[in-house]
Amino acid sequence: MFTSVAERRSRGARTARPVRADAGLQIVKRLIILLAMALGCGVACADDKAERPTTFVYVLLGGLAGVDGYVDSQGMLLLAGRIASIPNTWVETYPWRDWVTAANRVWARKDARVAVVGYSGGGSRATWLANSVLHKDIDLIVTYDPSPKWQMQNLPANVKKAITFENQIPFIFGLGGGELTGPNVKHYLIQEEHLLVQFDERLHRITLDAIEELAK
Repeated sequence: MFTSVAERRSRGARTARPVRADAGLQIVKRLIILLAMALGCGVACADDKAERPTTFVYVLLGGLAGVDGYVDSQGMLLLAGRIASIPNTWVETYPWRDWVTAANRVWARKDARVAVVGYSGGGSRATWLANSVLHKDIDLIVTYDPSPKWQMQNLPANVKKAITFENQIPFIFGLGGGELTGPNVKHYLIQEEHLLVQFDERLHRITLDAIEELAK
């Protein structure tokens, strides 16, 4: 079995070089090590490296009920730990059902760049968040296979840039497959199991590069 990623452009989709799905085990092992390092570092590391952060990142987790996101979204927790290592960057994570709390935090940020990263239910709630703070600029939104499809909202003009990893083979029971719409959206078409999207190193790298660019 192969997994592939394609980037949607105005003239169609360009497929990336296929990656063997059975290589996922090695990726997971690497992620476990990095996760342990990230958890050991925690918020203190972010504080040490960014006494006065210029970029604030809010990660909205997946999960069926919300609070279970801390169990179901380990790949996103790992990503949050890696984001925290970027200089001048502060990271906060929330279950998707706490998106209003995250929105209030976004609204309170003055003279700082803001990014929102959402996986599954956190991806759809990222669109809700953006629409709830229409007079606050959001520099970047990244969605990982947002869900459910019918709860996605069109991104408003206050979102300067958006990246979405749009799954062409969403999970059963309506998980995944959400389409991000609005101005300045870059689409990456993927074909992966919904629960594995959060662990995809290539998608993590795209996200990290975009946030690093913000933090410069």
